[in-house]
Amino acid sequence: MIDPVLNGKRVLIVDDEEELRKAMVFDFKRRGCEVFEASNGTIAFEIVCKNDIDIVVSDVRMPNGSGVELLEKIKKRNPHIPVVLLVTGFADLTETDASSKGAVGLIEKPIDRKKMIEIIHGAVKV
Repeated sequence: MIDPVLNGKRVLIVDDEEELRKAMVFDFKRRGCEVFEASNGTIAFEIVCKNDIDIVVSDVRMPNGSGVELLEKIKKRNPHIPVVLLVTGFADLTETDASSKGAVGLIEKPIDRKKMIEIIHGAVKV
């Protein structure tokens, strides 16, 4: 099921929950994306520095570099890369906070895939 909007896009998935990360990687590959993955913000930032990434989808709470820290580093290096943050219901981060830091969206886990794809479509069409 190739997605005409996402086909060929380079997506970075960042989450320390391996099963969720692998599921998202599979989903984006089915849509025609070239997918990179990382288990924490430190590894993710190295990937962003070495590759031309079109969009980042990152968990907020992870060891070795949170999603918010990753967002801030990405925005300093390349403010044009859209970042979507994933949070659990217990996160202190609000949609307003995430937006003020430069995120294009904030999605609660368990992930509503339709909402996530809508946000990403909007971000990559710009």
